[in-house]
Amino acid sequence: MNKKKILLSLLMMFAVSAIGGCASKRNEKTTEKSEHKKNSQPDNAAKEVLVKRLIITDGCIGCGLCFNIDREHFAMSEYEQKARVISQANLNSYFLQAAIKNCSSAAIALR
Repeated sequence: MNKKKILLSLLMMFAVSAIGGCASKRNEKTTEKSEHKKNSQPDNAAKEVLVKRLIITDGCIGCGLCFNIDREHFAMSEYEQKARVISQANLNSYFLQAAIKNCSSAAIALR
């Protein structure tokens, strides 16, 4: 049975690499076109990238509402009895937006 699993795994890896090779050939053509477009644009057209961070301000009263709504981003500190941020990933999450909106002390912010 283990031999079958190994054989299936090898076949899957081969199939994925073959598909990836076909996709890379298509991407080469589109890359050449996009590089031509890039070279024709002026260098001063660079866009500024804004990075947002999830923070909890000192106004947190430790009610735990954010933790109950979104456990992906928040945890409760055992020592301070306040919420703390545990993840900066997926900042467009529905649950994160709900936690920010429902914070009773308005202590959660994306800046």
